[in-house]
Amino acid sequence: MKENNLNYFKKKSRDFKEWFLEKHHPHSTLNKTVFIHDLLKFVGLSLIFLIVYSNADKLNQLNTWIIQIGSIILLVLLYFIIRKGWHLWLNLKYWFRGFNNGVKLLIAIVIVLLLLLAFFNQERVVNDIKSTYDKINFSRFSPIDLKSISLLASKYLSVNQSTKSTQDSLVSSCIKDYNECVSISEAKYDISFSLIKAERFEDMSKAEEFYNTWKGFLQFDLKSDLMGWDYYEKDSEDYLPMVLIASTMKGPGGQLPSVIICDKNGDLIQTSKSNLLC
Repeated sequence: MKENNLNYFKKKSRDFKEWFLEKHHPHSTLNKTVFIHDLLKFVGLSLIFLIVYSNADKLNQLNTWIIQIGSIILLVLLYFIIRKGWHLWLNLKYWFRGFNNGVKLLIAIVIVLLLLLAFFNQERVVNDIKSTYDKINFSRFSPIDLKSISLLASKYLSVNQSTKSTQDSLVSSCIKDYNECVSISEAKYDISFSLIKAERFEDMSKAEEFYNTWKGFLQFDLKSDLMGWDYYEKDSEDYLPMVLIASTMKGPGGQLPSVIICDKNGDLIQTSKSNLLC
């Protein structure tokens, strides 16, 4: 019985030794020449990357409009570093495949022990990762100068808001003058007025298009209404900007459309006041 047990343990020991030394991919080895070349390139690129990263703010001062030179160099270097790192990983992976089962088992045990160590010290590990992450200045990796874009956007919005404010002010002034004139006419006569549309114009051709669309039966053209301002003695641009109001007058005889005109100050011109009977 003892001899059988001894033979059993010898057989198991021999089987384990054979398994421990067995290689599933005996021809997979590390290409040392390629590995050393890739490693040297990886280290060299990493050092250059660290130098550029430390001086990225200075290099970005050489930016062309919104393009940051330092950030572009960082991204290019990062691409080649990742590429070389991938080549190193493939070479190491091919080398690992050539290990015997015993070495693979020992490496697996070391990895598990490291994971257990990280598990029992997870707060410290997480804090270290967070601290490293917080130290990274990600703005240095942006090839676009976000501050310049923000400044351009704020200027654009400021100009648009200023223009819109001026437009609204001019249209509001015109509508106010229109309402005051209408209130007088409605009090004096048995008529009523309705404002359909008010619009500011910077271009005479567009103003004429609006006028021809909404004009009344007794109105000929925009020039005729402006004649009270000696239109033909001035350049058409002198009357711009102007506000045109599409309006209707309703009385006992029916409804009559007309276009009311305000000057660049938002005041009704004399012809329009006559049309509104005020």
